[in-house]
Amino acid sequence: MNTILTCNIDDYLRANRMNKRYSHTVRGLEKAVGMSHQGLLNIRSGMSEPKLGTAVRIAMALGTTVEEVWPSEQFHGAR
Repeated sequence: MNTILTCNIDDYLRANRMNKRYSHTVRGLEKAVGMSHQGLLNIRSGMSEPKLGTAVRIAMALGTTVEEVWPSEQFHGAR
């Protein structure tokens, strides 16, 4: 059985646009982290689980932490 991973990427993209802190759109985030549209879509929808390095790149591009983007315990404490 596949578990859907809760992810806050869309919340951060929306908040960043409203606060004008970052100009990231979905396409901009894809480019910033070096991912395909489908790859990021799969992560955003919870259908795919990012590797730790990818999760870190996404969080850094959004100006936050991995723990904030993925509130589950999945990446917490991982090195």
